[in-house]
Amino acid sequence: MISLRDVRPEDMETIRVWRNLPKVADFMFTDHVIGPEEHAAWFSRVLKDPTCKYWIIVCDGEDVGVANLYEIDPMNRRCYWAFYVASPKVRGQNVGNHAEYAVLNYVFDELKFEKLCCPVLSFNRGVILMHRRFGFVQEGVFRKHIWKRGAFHDVVYLAIQKEEWEALRPRFAAIWGGKSVSPSEVSISTIGDTAAHALPERAAKIAIAQPTYLPWLGYFDLLDQVDKFVLLDTVQFEKQSWQQRNRIKTPTGLLWLTVPVVFRGRLGQRIVDVEIREAEFWRDHLRAVELNYRRAPFFDRYSPALSEFLRSASSGLRLAELTIGLLRWLAEELGIKTPIVRSSELAAQGKRTDLLAEICNLSGATTYVSPLGSADYLLKDLPILTGRGVNVVFQHYEHPTYRQLFPPFQAHASTLDLLFNEGENALAILRSGRRAPFAPADVAQHLNEKVGL
Repeated sequence: MISLRDVRPEDMETIRVWRNLPKVADFMFTDHVIGPEEHAAWFSRVLKDPTCKYWIIVCDGEDVGVANLYEIDPMNRRCYWAFYVASPKVRGQNVGNHAEYAVLNYVFDELKFEKLCCPVLSFNRGVILMHRRFGFVQEGVFRKHIWKRGAFHDVVYLAIQKEEWEALRPRFAAIWGGKSVSPSEVSISTIGDTAAHALPERAAKIAIAQPTYLPWLGYFDLLDQVDKFVLLDTVQFEKQSWQQRNRIKTPTGLLWLTVPVVFRGRLGQRIVDVEIREAEFWRDHLRAVELNYRRAPFFDRYSPALSEFLRSASSGLRLAELTIGLLRWLAEELGIKTPIVRSSELAAQGKRTDLLAEICNLSGATTYVSPLGSADYLLKDLPILTGRGVNVVFQHYEHPTYRQLFPPFQAHASTLDLLFNEGENALAILRSGRRAPFAPADVAQHLNEKVGL
């Protein structure tokens, strides 16, 4: 359970320790080491300042981070907000999402404000994408505004208005809780009770897939053709699978890029729990990408964001946070608008096909679009889905060809290959490979012919 509580005097030193952590300071506007005297003066000031409010984020009884409002302006009915999660143990538990949902409700329901603002360093792409999922709109960019990491960086200014949140709130209520909450009074995470009984957002067509590292074109075709896409991050992790690796094009063929993860002694761990093992793995990945794509027409457009995402990955970070962050970024660059939800955010129960059926029902889906690779087991379990009112079809995708370095053309590389080579034409090319989906009977017949039945 995740909740917010008011900051207390005894939290002062804990906050100072958190604030000086490199993984926290790296995303702040200032990153010098804060001493006890400086921190004590700041802490005393903010406790008395009516223009700001601070909470401690609590996860399952443990203090894990800070959320705050600042520049609270009753006259103009607006304020700013920020947060950080200091504990690596809660990565992958959607703590930031819970905090954002609660703060939005507090600002618009309790304070009766009209606008909530949020400036974010431009390289903090994961947080920018999170805010955008909650309806924040980019209102501007302060160019070369903050000096960090030996260079100037832009600051992206995001904001959401009351009417915009009111229109979007029902979508999030089914996931994060079905009523308005005050962070200082009410536990935020009532998902097990509230979301299971909330009216689901209708999603006529749904796809459900495991999060993968820098997916191929067919993965995004599946995402693009449905009304809701659920990332199945609560199932068992498979070592040396697409969950942690993918391929890029090189002069000698396709090259694997693999994210090293912690797996010894963790047999049976879920995808959402897998941690990245080596903090510096990204250096080899970026070096390989630059070496093989620096002459691609659109490399300079997309490589800075990719670089920042990979640089943010380090030991202790959850694999799912990296892969899902990259997936959302790629979808945004392609122009795919399908809502993406993680299974760990839902109240779904069950295993394998029972779990798929439960997710479909919770989402109000009437059609499940399955990857063709799942046909072997899904055809046997078809009655589980159809018995719960869910029609099943199978994706039919024929890989398109496009401009590519190092001929001849090779299919099934990461979608990075398409973006670097085709830029704004990428989505149209990706969609050109889509065909009418297979019916279960067609797939069953094909499998029977394949085995000679």
